[in-house]
Amino acid sequence: IRCLLAWTVGPTINIFYNNMDAALYLPLIAAIASFIRIPKKKIYCFLAYMALIPTALQWQLKYEGTAYADWRLGPAIAAASVVLVLIIEAIGSLQSDNDQLSQERTELKWQTSVDELTCALNRRGFEERRPKTGYAGALMIDIDNFKAVNDTYGHFKGDKLLAVVAEVIHTTTRKSDLVTRWGGEEFLVVFNCHSLETAQKRSKAIAHRIVRSVGTHDTSPWLRDGRKITVSVGLSVADLSSGSLNACINEADQALLKAKALGKNRYEMFEARPEWQKKSLREDR
Repeated sequence: IRCLLAWTVGPTINIFYNNMDAALYLPLIAAIASFIRIPKKKIYCFLAYMALIPTALQWQLKYEGTAYADWRLGPAIAAASVVLVLIIEAIGSLQSDNDQLSQERTELKWQTSVDELTCALNRRGFEERRPKTGYAGALMIDIDNFKAVNDTYGHFKGDKLLAVVAEVIHTTTRKSDLVTRWGGEEFLVVFNCHSLETAQKRSKAIAHRIVRSVGTHDTSPWLRDGRKITVSVGLSVADLSSGSLNACINEADQALLKAKALGKNRYEMFEARPEWQKKSLREDR
């Protein structure tokens, strides 16, 4: 109500009393007072109204040296101002509703793409974001002896273990890297690089940090005997222009099996057998 009064009193006084100061300053003073408890977006409405005042003053008619104005001009300008304000507010409200709806859609999409326990992507989230060009590195990470932890301490402690390992993985990778809960106690990390050499170096550096950080993590607050937890990691890299990411992930999984076979708590890079070795194996069979 205070805003509407402020937006109508100025032109009306100007029409009946020919007082330009009142027409300019009364709306300004009253509106500023009204903004104390009114959202900031109302300021834009007020500025739009103030832009009409010079036009209203120019519409004053001069006749034989005496200032004269049609008595209907004041109410007309006031009504036009109110309509303009309502239109602007309606547009602003619609935009706000659209922004809120867009935010809710984004949050819903994120919720359906993320594993709640570990805050890592699920398979669906990974498929939506997987790299399709450039060079890629893949790390398949598995928690060693996870079943023993579940059997000894229960599934609640097992969930805690998953969350701890996921946190370590998140802190040792970049925000642009795709950290995915691949299944059960397995995690997958996929990243893009500019060359195969860089992908190999970075995948080894990430794996080294993950293995070391998990192995030195203090588990005494939630595992009674202070049992140490370890992970095994398999690595692979690929040129996505000539190979597929799925093949790279499968190779990382094979490298993970090798790390498990060699004693766990380590990482191994996938190494394809040369053609002559493959041929020799076929002949032996």
